[in-house]
Amino acid sequence: MKNCLTLPASLLMVMIAAAAVAQKGKPVKAGASQAVVLGTHQLPGEFGKIGTTYTIGKQVPLNVTLLSAEYRADRFVGGDFYGRANSFVPLKDQKLLVIKYTVQNPKGQDARLWYNSFAIIAVSADDVNSKLLNQPWIGTQTEYKEVQLKPGQKVTLSAAMFVPAQGEVPKLIIQREQDTTAAVVRYDLRGKVKKIADPAFSDDGITAKDTIDGQLATYYPWLGSDFQVIGVEDMATKIPDLGTPGDYKQVAIKLKFRGVTPEPGRVWYGDFNLHLMTSDGENTEFKTYSRLYRGGRNENFDGVVPTGEEQSFRLVVDVPNGATIQGISLTCHRDEGSWRTYKFSFK
Repeated sequence: MKNCLTLPASLLMVMIAAAAVAQKGKPVKAGASQAVVLGTHQLPGEFGKIGTTYTIGKQVPLNVTLLSAEYRADRFVGGDFYGRANSFVPLKDQKLLVIKYTVQNPKGQDARLWYNSFAIIAVSADDVNSKLLNQPWIGTQTEYKEVQLKPGQKVTLSAAMFVPAQGEVPKLIIQREQDTTAAVVRYDLRGKVKKIADPAFSDDGITAKDTIDGQLATYYPWLGSDFQVIGVEDMATKIPDLGTPGDYKQVAIKLKFRGVTPEPGRVWYGDFNLHLMTSDGENTEFKTYSRLYRGGRNENFDGVVPTGEEQSFRLVVDVPNGATIQGISLTCHRDEGSWRTYKFSFK
């Protein structure tokens, strides 16, 4: 006698369908046959932690430790990739991500450390990559110096990147340059970056403002110089060459500049985007063509303020007789874009 069970055809079809659904819902195990998608393979590596040391590189390995990261909206001074001491000031839609890290030679022979030893990339929330602005400098120096690390020698380096002004930068990647077989270290920076310290530049310490409420006699970054607005003063005698109408007076906006770096440190009228708010209710843009004068004499200025030195200037503007300047907004503008706007009140 055969021991078998014959199922009705309808029940058999239901069981086959259920088995198919169950199989579709199962996760695919590692090593199982999968479709190959070109261009999606990540370099081998691991997710890094700030303060933890990683050995990167196979051909010439170096130990790297990310010590800190911070956001800034003012400036970063360092040697650029043309060998110049540069002042990196973010545009109005940017801020700085500044990092400090150590590099140590773990081998028994000297190892070269130079600007191309590592590729360091910040990745924004919308997957835009930002590379280093400066050749990383060692210790307290702001000039790049290539070194041969002795066995066991460790140095601390600083570097900066321009990143979006809005929101956090979620990822930082460090990999060995010119060693395609080397693993990479990927850092999740969310909640781990020191915030912008000056509340004038940010409400939350993360998103940088594009307009700053400036304080008189306070220095703010202006490319290769710092600048401050001292105040306004009616000119006792008009400068005749400016062609000021008879029913207008000339008013000097008194400025002071302090040199930071010679590159790109030119100070001239063409950088100034100026708006005037006057007591008669007007808010107008004023063209500053040939209107930047030295502080002590009626001589136009177009040049560089030497590093560490201060110089006084005047922006000479025309204002209707009987009106006064209540406030100004000042923006540095060049072909590459506009920097942050600074607003000052004289009320």
